[in-house]
Amino acid sequence: MIEDNGIALMRQFILSNKKEIDLALDLTLGKGEDSKFIFDQNPKAHVIAFDIQEKALNLAQEKLKDTDCFQGILDGHENLDKYVKEPVDLCMMNLGYLPGGNKEIITKAKTTCQALEKALKLLKEEGLCTILAYRSHPGAKEEVEAVEDFLKALDQREFIVQRVEFYNQIHEPPIFFGIQKRKKK
Repeated sequence: MIEDNGIALMRQFILSNKKEIDLALDLTLGKGEDSKFIFDQNPKAHVIAFDIQEKALNLAQEKLKDTDCFQGILDGHENLDKYVKEPVDLCMMNLGYLPGGNKEIITKAKTTCQALEKALKLLKEEGLCTILAYRSHPGAKEEVEAVEDFLKALDQREFIVQRVEFYNQIHEPPIFFGIQKRKKK
């Protein structure tokens, strides 16, 4: 069945391609929904999540209070290399702003691409990275273009990159990017 929204598409991509997750990065924590999804599928996973807003961290920590394997970090995703050194199975990003939060606090092209570069270096073989790029807020166009340019430049021998867009939906639905690191031959 074809998914009809970005979140469902992202989750289906993960479920179809990655069964075991030991370590995941939630690079845009928000309200903690992506981290919760990871734990729902892989209760023994460890999730390290980043957000620049204390409100987001508090919301997510409350939602995930029953898990011992969640680490929320109040810092930008571009600084992930200060906290994570080991290989990861999954990286997730939902670009834009905190739903229900201040719409002027947004992810930015430069820091998003820095985070992507660092996260993809940590990705295990056959590991996944998902990006939902929301497009309707100020600054989104520049960020989406930067992400597209970054992903187009990835070596096809090292990464498989998919782009899926809901073509006939109104209000500029998000673009989904699914990335898998290839297994070395």
